[in-house]
Parts: sequence; structure tokens; C-alpha cells
Amino acid sequence: MMKVTFWEYPFELGPSIIFKHVKNIAKYSRPEIRPRWNESHANDYDGWEEVKAFYVMGEFNIGKDLLIIPGVRYEHEFTSYNAVQAIEIDNWSGQTYDRHSKRKFDYWFPSVNVKYSPSSWMDIRFSKTRAIARPDFLYFINKLALYPTLGSLSSGNPDLKPALSDNWDAGLAFYGDYVGLLGINAFYKEVSNIFWRTQKILLDPTKVGLSENSTYKNQPWTVPVNNPYDAYITGLELEWQTNFWYLPKPFNTVILNLNYTKINSETKYPQFKAETDYSSYPPQTTLIDTFRTGRMLHQPDDIANMTFGYDLKGFSLRLSWMFQGDVIYSIGSRPEMDQHTEDYYRLDLNLQQKLPWEGVQMFLNASNLLDSEDVFYQTSVVDPIRVNRRELYGRVFEIGLRYRM
Repeated sequence: MMKVTFWEYPFELGPSIIFKHVKNIAKYSRPEIRPRWNESHANDYDGWEEVKAFYVMGEFNIGKDLLIIPGVRYEHEFTSYNAVQAIEIDNWSGQTYDRHSKRKFDYWFPSVNVKYSPSSWMDIRFSKTRAIARPDFLYFINKLALYPTLGSLSSGNPDLKPALSDNWDAGLAFYGDYVGLLGINAFYKEVSNIFWRTQKILLDPTKVGLSENSTYKNQPWTVPVNNPYDAYITGLELEWQTNFWYLPKPFNTVILNLNYTKINSETKYPQFKAETDYSSYPPQTTLIDTFRTGRMLHQPDDIANMTFGYDLKGFSLRLSWMFQGDVIYSIGSRPEMDQHTEDYYRLDLNLQQKLPWEGVQMFLNASNLLDSEDVFYQTSVVDPIRVNRRELYGRVFEIGLRYRM
């Protein structure tokens, strides 16, 4: 069987805040409050993004035990964005100039999935795939914000590329009336063009559209970059899904799902060290490229999920627990400037009860029962852990009636 699909998927952004109305709220409710000029204007943008794609997929059964599904997908991405060059005079005033940029990328995504079933209670699976992760709009629009009083600048990067991941997966799955589903999966990934925002030294002002002898030459420059080094990820995932139908009542309707993933990731992060030679005039600054090794951005070492369920006639209970280990979410110019998150735990509860009327259910959803919070911190020489911010979500409860036809 062969399948060929073509599609074009235009997507329009939904309703957004109308800035002039927000200004009026501040103007009439708190006249003394004025927005910071640069924060209000430096990130202004509008634009268009288009992705066209097609894929070809085949499905081949070789005998009764072997299934092979090869395929390939092609994507063409085009973006056109308007942004601004913002020059801050003070906190409340400045100047802006229009800037424009276009980006175009073409990618092929080959894949193959293989399943071999030597028996009715066992599968052996293998896959080779490629995936893509696109950067945020504010990362690649052609914006530029200048801070004369600080002698620094920040910009977008119109040449920023999406990250690509080549993935290899292999696993065993066992099935049985008593064991349920037991899975063991190993994976390996190579990720190129990882992107993040970092601070460099602007040696060539023409890279951001300024003159060669601009006063911002050799000044701090905050800009999104692609990592020239690949990241390598290995991991092992264990999964067990079962119900205890063979136990005596009332335990025969207990459901248990367990999942644990152990991950190891490593990549090199460029370090830009500036050395200035003052023996000549004007002084000459040289940027020395080096690197340090660390975990991949946003990649935890441990992920675990557990769901306990209980069904009895029209009653259903699901108690879910999730754990995610700490991650690095921002790379600094030095290791002590990296920013991390703490380990995250979460507990959710879902209850459902069928009522005597056909199709009517009563439900209760309780989210974040542990009142978990996201904690973002940075290590430093002075403090082992310096908390940058905490995000509190609180507990959320929903109760209601549901009717299904």
C-alpha cells in the first residue's frame, strides 16, 4: 500500500491585545504609570509564515510476522516579518525605524518503522526518524534594540535555523493476560542547530545593520544563536500497563500504569572570550572561540509517570503522579550564569460517576493537589542557589455534569 499526501497549511494568529486600549486603561486608572518605552516598542513585529509539505508512505507486510513502514516528508518553510530598530533615549522615550527580513528553508524527513512479531505475546520494534523544532518568532525577527546609556544592544537573528533531530529507537514489548503490557525501549538522538539566547561581543557592527565604526563595536551583544556543535542523547524507557482482573473483588478492577525514562545528554556550548591588545592604536579586540561541555538545554535526566485507577460499575477513579528532573533552561556566558529549574512533582485526580439517566455523568477534576510550583534558579559563587523566580499555579478544581449522546 502506498500513500501520497500534499497539503498547504496557512495559519493565522488569533485575537491579541490591542495596545492602545491597554494604554487607555493605564492612563485613566493610574495616570502616574507610564510603560517603559523600550519594552513597549522594541519587540513590535508583524509578519507571515507559510509551511508547505507533502509525504509519501508505504506499508509492507512480509509474511505474517514482519511489518515495514518506510516514508519521507518534505517541508518548505517561508517567513516574512517586519520588526523595528529601537533606540532608547530614556525609560520613557526613544526612536524606532522599520526593519524587514525573510527566511526560507527546505527539509526532507525520511523515516522507517519496523515491527517483528515472533510470537503472539512479543514484539520487536525499530524506528529511524527525523524531527524539527522551530525557534520562537522573537528569536529570528530582524529586531534591534540599542541602549546608549548601557553601551549594549540586543537583536534577533534572521539567519537562525530550526533544530533538527535524527532519532534511532529500538524496543521490546511483551503482552499477557497477567502481565498486561511490559515495554523496554532504548533510544539515541543526534540534535543539530540547538538555539538559545546568549551574550557575545559585537566585533562587526555591520552584522546587525550598523556602520562599521559604530560606537557599539566591541560592546555586549545579546543575540539568539545556533550551536555549531551537535547534542547527543541516549536513554532507556521502562513501561508497564496492567489491570488486576485476576485478584479477588473489589481489587479486580484496579488499573496501574508506570513509566520511567532515564536520559543522558551531552553537548558543547561555545564560549566567547574577548582579548584586547592595547599596544596598538586603536586597540584591537580578538574574539577567541572555545567551548565547555554540559547537558542539553531543557533536557531532564529523569522522567517518571504513575497512574492508579479504579473502576467499579459506573464509578471511575484516576490518580496521576508525574515527576520531571531539573533542567538547564538558559545558557550563560559562564557556567555560573546558567539558569536551572528545580525538580518538579505534580499530582492530579479525576473522578467520574454515571448517573441513572442515559449518557449523563458527574465528574470532578482536581489538578495540582500538591500545590507544586516551578522554581527557576541560578548558581553563583556567593549563594549555592539563587532563586530568580517562582511560578505558582495553585490547586484547580472542576466539578460538573456531562452528557454524551
